[in-house]
Amino acid sequence: MFRKIVLAARGDDAHSRDGLALAASLASEATELVIAGIWISPLGAGDALYANAVEGQLERELERLRAAAPNGLFTRVHVAGSTSPARGLHHLLEHEHADLLVLGPAGRDDDAHAAGPDLALGLLHDCPCAVAVAPNGHCALPPRAPARILVGWDGSQEAAQALEAAVQIAEHGAGEIRIVDVVEHPFTVTTMPWAGAAETDPGWIRELVDAAERSAHDGARRVGGRVPVSVEVVQGSPGEELARLAAEADLVVTGSRRFGSLRRLVLGSTSALVLRRASTPVLVLPRGAMVPEAVHS
Repeated sequence: MFRKIVLAARGDDAHSRDGLALAASLASEATELVIAGIWISPLGAGDALYANAVEGQLERELERLRAAAPNGLFTRVHVAGSTSPARGLHHLLEHEHADLLVLGPAGRDDDAHAAGPDLALGLLHDCPCAVAVAPNGHCALPPRAPARILVGWDGSQEAAQALEAAVQIAEHGAGEIRIVDVVEHPFTVTTMPWAGAAETDPGWIRELVDAAERSAHDGARRVGGRVPVSVEVVQGSPGEELARLAAEADLVVTGSRRFGSLRRLVLGSTSALVLRRASTPVLVLPRGAMVPEAVHS
């Protein structure tokens, strides 16, 4: 489980409370939760005038949020200035050696106030730790560790890291793992392939599905009986299918190759779709981020 979690909070508001609920569900007795508020100025932390105007109020709001944390969870408040939320959070994550950042709700695609997914995607480019985003209304659910954890699988190193993180979460909460490999037909230029294209051949599609099933079962063997695990292979868009299946889970865990914004624009992003559309908390493990060591509480 996670040793140190940073919760990015805007104050004592609904979105921050949703994030607090998610952070608490992913914490163990050995976890330290840092409730962080980043105020923004063109001068950053050196803007003493602005700091005097906003820092005290932000600290008071975060202390009220802290009071809502479950008993037994070690928490503290951190307030700092920066030139941007991403820059301020990156600095804090590195300074604290955090292994999870939790953000407020992703919201809907048309929600202009839902900064969760956009901030998460920007941070994923070089974030040193895992990033989790809470859905709207998460604080209204009964507090408990995730029991049904869906892992997006494609056989990559990033997927293997995500699976290991999911297993550790499942071990802590006596949960189970559902490994899902989505077979996407590699035909992206148009929606209708030309006659005779290879992907219209049922035998060729069967080969893709068989390969995905072998890969997913290989992932299940990695679990080694530590927690219950099931395997499923579906066809479609990975982001859309994982977001759809998220309704049947308490948490979705995926890896990310940390592609830049241009590559996301050209090729799309599974993580982006899941973060924006899933009705369930989503945890993304960027490439190179450290998988937390097991913590026995």
